[in-house]
Amino acid sequence: MVKFHYVNRKSEGPKLGQVVGKDLLKRIPPGPNYKAAIRDPVVDIDISGKALSDEGLQEVAKALITSMIYDGEHGKVVRLEELCLRESKLTARCLRPLAGVIALAASDLRDLDLSGNSICIITDHQAADWEEFLESFAKCCTLRRIDLSGNALGRRAFEILARVYGKSEPIDELLTFERSRLHPDSQASSADNKNGDGSLTPRTPKASVVSDVSGCEDDWSIIPKVAQFNHHESSEEMENMVQHARRSSTVAAPFDLYPKTRGLRSIPYLVFANTSTNDNCALHLSYIVENHHNPHHLLHYVPLAKAGLPAQQLEAYNQIEGCDGIIYRPNNALGNAGNKVLELAELARNDTSEAEEMTIQVNFQELDILGSPLAAGRQASDARPSLSPLAVTNRRKSIVSADVGEQNNHAASRAGELHRARSRIEGDVLRDFGPQSNDLWRSSLKMLSVSRVILLEPKKPREAKATGKLRRSERKPLAPQNGFGRATAFPRHPLSTPLAPGNPNQPIIPKLPHRRKNSPDVSDLKMTRGISRTEAGITEPPPTSHIPQNDNGYRSPLPGGLDERLWGRIISLACGCSGILNAAQVSAVIKWARDRSSLKREMEALGKAESAQIWRVLEGTGCLAYEIGG
Repeated sequence: MVKFHYVNRKSEGPKLGQVVGKDLLKRIPPGPNYKAAIRDPVVDIDISGKALSDEGLQEVAKALITSMIYDGEHGKVVRLEELCLRESKLTARCLRPLAGVIALAASDLRDLDLSGNSICIITDHQAADWEEFLESFAKCCTLRRIDLSGNALGRRAFEILARVYGKSEPIDELLTFERSRLHPDSQASSADNKNGDGSLTPRTPKASVVSDVSGCEDDWSIIPKVAQFNHHESSEEMENMVQHARRSSTVAAPFDLYPKTRGLRSIPYLVFANTSTNDNCALHLSYIVENHHNPHHLLHYVPLAKAGLPAQQLEAYNQIEGCDGIIYRPNNALGNAGNKVLELAELARNDTSEAEEMTIQVNFQELDILGSPLAAGRQASDARPSLSPLAVTNRRKSIVSADVGEQNNHAASRAGELHRARSRIEGDVLRDFGPQSNDLWRSSLKMLSVSRVILLEPKKPREAKATGKLRRSERKPLAPQNGFGRATAFPRHPLSTPLAPGNPNQPIIPKLPHRRKNSPDVSDLKMTRGISRTEAGITEPPPTSHIPQNDNGYRSPLPGGLDERLWGRIISLACGCSGILNAAQVSAVIKWARDRSSLKREMEALGKAESAQIWRVLEGTGCLAYEIGG
């Protein structure tokens, strides 16, 4: 590993960024360091405390992208493993160039330190850069830590973090399978679990500098548009670099362990200490804490930390009370409600982890009793009557199931408490800042309003009452009555009496306007009897085969004959909800907008505060929070 450490250099600011860029480009032929780069392409960069600034980082990012894209006859010359930019006076403008670097180093990067900077997400442009930065971790499979402590990220940053985290690749089923396969109590004689000496101890991942992973570099769609490093100028050179990288990407031999977990969910440590986290930020962070796996599970799928300072930092995180993987303490802006919701989220995660461990333990006990040759030998040699293996298994299952049932009761109680704690924060945010303070709430309410105008079911006609009385529209008009209550008969004018010309009773025939030149005449219509309809200019009605139909073959009753799914896509795109609401939330909003009974439910809450009414609608549509599934 080659260490590019510039802590003791005299240069600072953008000038230091130019120096770092020149040092990196020397590793590309015919540079003087090309041969050394071929022997050892692994690079560790530390530019902490040198006031690098956004301009200096752009120079470093350009050089990194150029050198990482290069892949000559003898292989690559730069593989970035660690990048330390602590206290470098960086702002949100650094996120876009960093996204390009992270996407290219997805199979190598192991540690990223951005602590002590001025990254703050407020405007829409900053939010877009932040989202692109988070999405660049989608293929990272060796990353141990992301340190963002000391940055006043803001509420919007945590909301986008929850959204991107929910879209990242799920790893729950994979971790459960791997933990059961490598369980230390396993007595199964599977050849896949044996080491070279025939033992069944779990394999320990080994760190390696050659970390080209199958699948981590073959998907170049995750590489962001790095052509625009600043918001005012564009660089064709950087766009050409990315295009060249897409054409020259090669896939090396896969690892056995590392590529199994990728994305934000696979990173053992996410550090958000001293990030001005308030209760609103804690609300979004609680969903991540609840679903993030414990570090001691995730560390098996990333390279081991080097002895010394990196290992000491990870060990220090484990000593922080109440923070297991997601490090959010200390945070002075965090109130009582925020602390409580995060603590309850930690307990909910522990309950889930313990339930998985007990399930794995039951499965291996059953495997031990039914499939172990030792158990069969003991039963064959023992003359005394004993319980069958199936009976022993059922007995153990009953004991464990009782423990699981008691544990589930406690978990359900804590889950209800967590839901109430989140509801209180949501109500306070709606009361103080309104739904406009949350992208998910604003987008879902806008989509609901538009959908209700278009798709609301019409009122059903009221049926006649059982008394037999007709509705007002079905009643016959009444004849005029005279003074005695009888119908008055008016004498008709004798039509047979001819009227002389000039008589004032003679009807006046109105004069019709002159016929237009292009309008058909009776004589013209008679001449077209032998001509086809197309030649006569008569258009045929469109065929009915293009009309969208539902699964039963009938046309949808919605406007245009489109079904709910298509209307959901159309309205979500029109309202700018694409990428914010998932498919389930879009479907729930459409169903809520169509159903007239939802209007009745909304009217029942008219006496409550406006924030409570909005909360009730958001809860009914499932749009209170971003969904983070397994």
